[in-house]
Amino acid sequence: MRLSCLFSILFLGLSIHFSGSPTHAQIPANGVAAKDPTPKANPVRTNQSSADMQLRRLQSLVSQSPHDPHLLNNLGVHHFQMGDVEIARHYLELSVKKNGNLPRTLVNLASVYDDLGNYAKAIETAERSVALDPSFMRGRQYLCELNFYIKENEEAAKCYRELTNDFEPTPEIKTNFGVALMRVGKFDEAVPILRSAVIAAPHHLPTRNALGIAYYRTKMYRESAEVLKEAVEKAPHLDQLRFNLALAYLSLGNRSGALSQDRVLRERNSPFATTLFRILHSKHVIDARSVEMNEQ
Repeated sequence: MRLSCLFSILFLGLSIHFSGSPTHAQIPANGVAAKDPTPKANPVRTNQSSADMQLRRLQSLVSQSPHDPHLLNNLGVHHFQMGDVEIARHYLELSVKKNGNLPRTLVNLASVYDDLGNYAKAIETAERSVALDPSFMRGRQYLCELNFYIKENEEAAKCYRELTNDFEPTPEIKTNFGVALMRVGKFDEAVPILRSAVIAAPHHLPTRNALGIAYYRTKMYRESAEVLKEAVEKAPHLDQLRFNLALAYLSLGNRSGALSQDRVLRERNSPFATTLFRILHSKHVIDARSVEMNEQ
């Protein structure tokens, strides 16, 4: 029970997701990222005014060159940034129809499909981008992320393995790769990958949490407790880290350490407190039906 509870926190508690949605949709087909408007005295009004001006400019350019896939892409990207996802889809699909050989536009369109929840089309479109240009790292990474977040775990692990073989991996890539490996049961392989990610990004809590879980699942309980303790010290407000630390302490036989985390969680009325209390005290609780049977 402890193992399954600890492992579940990786996905149900502290999320490994580094960014809510991949940001590739902000990259126009010409490879130049859209610039953010500079806020003036009234940031909200100024930003909206600047966005409206940018929209009118793009619409004018598209009206003059309605078959230019780059302009159609940029107009779609602008709508996506403004939250007009369906309009963004229209222009990006039109851009791809005009020229389906632009890897960045395909990744932008995949991002829109992702945002709309159409993961099958998102993956299909991202795969087209990767097939066109395997050297486009952002496209390769985005395809891995898609498989990772919809928990196509075998595909994600394979994708990240190929990505790390072909490019120098970032801590984000290493972390997701390590988690993907854990999801398919390859905990021993995940440990050194996650350890190197923690060294590269020592303050990133999801990475520390993932390494603590990898240590735990390979029965390296002391190392698990040490990593999770450091994580709790960096973010004492995150209850899921305290919960994981308590379970690591229990596996080390450090019941007092586990109880100290339990007290904090109960003082906060944390939802993790009930589960931890049950694990800590299950041996000492007698079922009421058992009491009645004994009395008879």
